Amino acid sequence: IITHKRRINVDSEEEGYFYIGCAGGIETIGSAPLEWENAPSGLEEYDLSVIGLNGGHSGADIHKQLGNSLILATRILRELPLDRVRLADVSGGDKHNAIPREAFIRLLMPSDLVDDVKALVRRMEAIFRAEFSSTEENLALRFEKSDGNPAQRVMTAAAGRRLADLMYSIPHGVQTMSRAVEGLVSTSTNFASLRIVEDSVRVLTSQRSDIKSQVDDIARRVAAPFLLAGGSVEHTREYPGWEPDPESDLLKRAVAAYRQRTGKDPVITTIHAGLECGVIGAKCGGMEMISMGPDIRGAHTPEERVHIGSTARVFAFFTEFLTAF
Repeated sequence: IITHKRRINVDSEEEGYFYIGCAGGIETIGSAPLEWENAPSGLEEYDLSVIGLNGGHSGADIHKQLGNSLILATRILRELPLDRVRLADVSGGDKHNAIPREAFIRLLMPSDLVDDVKALVRRMEAIFRAEFSSTEENLALRFEKSDGNPAQRVMTAAAGRRLADLMYSIPHGVQTMSRAVEGLVSTSTNFASLRIVEDSVRVLTSQRSDIKSQVDDIARRVAAPFLLAGGSVEHTREYPGWEPDPESDLLKRAVAAYRQRTGKDPVITTIHAGLECGVIGAKCGGMEMISMGPDIRGAHTPEERVHIGSTARVFAFFTEFLTAF
């Protein structure tokens, strides 16, 4: 039983920012059947990879126009002659709360198509580099002969085309901006990961919004392509948002303490991401909450790092602030 009515969260990622609200969200997992056949003999096998993307937090970074490896892989698939190029595997991404950095496609094709596909890959890489020149300086496409175990099966030509169309129809990115807070994302969705599981494709996506009805709406919109493809959808891991209370006594005390220690006012804002405060606040009515933390960069990527000096300053402020109670 939780009896206290004040919560200080230390899971935020910017020193000098006090968060007083966050988005709610849900995960949508879609599956669709695929038809397979034995891999034809005489075809050459290649691996096509989308690599070098920054990735990022699927909430806090969704507005930064970062590349999504699965979106880029889809665009390549749509350009391939899938009546002659056969798909043995497609995969990419991992966690629901991370924008995917890498994607991988295994292709089988006749030898007379190899040069054409190589040229297509070079052309698409140039297009992507031009589109993401300011955000994805390390973006690259890799096309090389497969050195793993030969594929034993491939999707039928029709199944390959349907998979490309399905992937192309899955929305990703910012859907609406907040009408209440200038510059804040209101609703978004992340095309997070894709795997071939037995005879089906399985796709994980994540939807967020500061408006509950918009979470429901974008989740249903993400589900629609899978249902049209004869597949199934599961909505899971729903979590509530956190409604801001700019007049809370806890916030006023925190602002006063920060001002006294630093001589500056903190930035008071909300975030387009899920915080523990939303879950706990929903279960413990009437709780006053703020969220703070040190400077963190590359959250939810392998390059995630925390600034040591910032951590020391935030810890010193936090312990001093606690003495006010």
